[in-house]
Formats: sequence, structure tokens, C-alpha cells
Amino acid sequence: MSKQFAYLPLVLCILFTSAAFGESMHFSTGGENNTSWTITMSGGTAVLSFTNNEIDTTDPTPDAALNDLIDLPDMTLTNLTLTNYFGIDMITADLVPSDSSLEITANAASGGVGSGQVVMSADITHGRFLAVGTNFVAYSDEQDDLGNIISLCPGYSDVIDAFAAADAAGKYVDLSISGDASQIITKLLNGTSDGSISGTLSGQLTAAIPEPSTAALCLCLLLSGICLLRRDR
Repeated sequence: MSKQFAYLPLVLCILFTSAAFGESMHFSTGGENNTSWTITMSGGTAVLSFTNNEIDTTDPTPDAALNDLIDLPDMTLTNLTLTNYFGIDMITADLVPSDSSLEITANAASGGVGSGQVVMSADITHGRFLAVGTNFVAYSDEQDDLGNIISLCPGYSDVIDAFAAADAAGKYVDLSISGDASQIITKLLNGTSDGSISGTLSGQLTAAIPEPSTAALCLCLLLSGICLLRRDR
């Protein structure tokens, strides 16, 4: 058996067992707005709020959700902690969403849905926040960030329908966001000073594809082992 053929099952295993994701939508600061998130300090409490975010790409595309507005709930930053690595200040915190939910609102009438109608709403779980320099990232762990899809307009968007299917099947819908602003570290450290900072945002929602079963992994490893043994002989 040739060396190339001997490694073929191993290559197939990698292809079939590698982490993969399904339908997704990306959103960012919309229109001509210069900011779409704000951290407000008041009485020692920091709250992250969002506005003016639009869905700019989807997979698959085109999709009716393109250019729709996406609104995330306000989130309180708790357990603010400063860490310094090699002279670089970093802040970590927990994000605790308010009682309101994430909402996607139709930007224009389409498929029986009116302009301004909420086409999906969902709960958001707690997340993590990391600020370094003039940037931050949040919800960077791959997990079920949309704890429950509360409502949707079936058939309006293939991507939203995929999110609902993943949620109904017990799979997860992952959220990730990042933003940029000047003096974010200084502002968060000075927790006794009221005021706010704002910046632009980039984020994504992704439906997870189920991981392969243990049986499938064992079969891949068995085929690879047999072929490698035959090659050695």
C-alpha cells in the first residue's frame, strides 16, 4: 500500500471530526454611526449597552436578515479585575445581561413580515469580558450563549430558522463580540468616576454543528491503524 493511501483514512478522520459550524450572521456598527456600544459608569457600577448594530453578512447568503437591526440587552460588568502582564494592563469581568432579550428587527418589509417587526428574540446567558489596550472582546468561549429562543417568524430567514432548529435540538447558538475605544482601561479602573465611553462593535451569531459520536471517532482511529499496519508490512 502506498504511503499516500495509508494516510487517507487519517485525513478523512480529521475532516469529519474537526470542529465545524453551520449558519451564521455577522453584525457591526450600522449606517453612518460612529458608535454602537457604550460603557456607562455610575456610582461605581459599569453597564455595557448597545445600539445601531446591523447584520451585514450571513451564511448562507443572500438572506432576508441582511441589514436588519440587532439589539443586545444591557449588561452589567461585575468582578472587575486588573491584571498586568509584562507591563500591559488587562481587565477581566463577568457580563450579566439584564432581563430584556436579544432582538432582531426587520429593516424592511419582506415575506409577510413588516418593517420594524421583531423577527427573533432570545435570552442571553452570562459571559466573560476582556479589555486590553483600546479594545475588548466578550463571549469569546464557544458555548450556548443564546439560552433560549423566545420567539421568531418561521420562514422569514433561513439563518434564523437554523438558529431555532439548533436550539430545539439542544445544540448551541454561539455569540461573540468585540469593540474598540480609547482609554477603556483607564475608565474602567477609575470606577468611582461617573461618565461613559463609546466605540464601534463587531459581532457574530453562529449555529453549532453537532460533534461526531464516539463510535465514529473509534471507527476512524481503527481504519487509520489498520492501514498504517499494512503499510509497515
